[in-house]
Amino acid sequence: MLECDPRVLPEALSKESLDWNLQKIMNTLTYKHVDSAGFQIRPTVIGFDTETYASNGDIMTLCLSDGNHIEFKNNEMDFEKIVTFFKPYIQKNVIFFAWNLGFDAMILLKNLGLKIQDLKDNDFKLKEKNFNIF
Repeated sequence: MLECDPRVLPEALSKESLDWNLQKIMNTLTYKHVDSAGFQIRPTVIGFDTETYASNGDIMTLCLSDGNHIEFKNNEMDFEKIVTFFKPYIQKNVIFFAWNLGFDAMILLKNLGLKIQDLKDNDFKLKEKNFNIF
């Protein structure tokens, strides 16, 4: 692991790894139009958004563009509830869209609580009840 005060970065972000894989990384970060006619089963695109409590930034509701949503009480930290909510969509051919992914991802990951250390310790791979999240 490469140390970058005050956090530890994965080895894939080291200078040597970036020099070696820069073209591959740039290709994955570059938008490429995908014609949906090429899919045998067309993916469903679903947008998601989070709303938070102004007092503490905790998640209040998680909404999907298909009308489905879940609500959270103030100070409720339940990552398993989020996984259970997304699980039926992840098991299908669904592409998720978020307008402000950085903020929404931060809010969802905040619900990991102390499990966030497990995410770092496992090289940023996470399982919840035998279900690979990332």
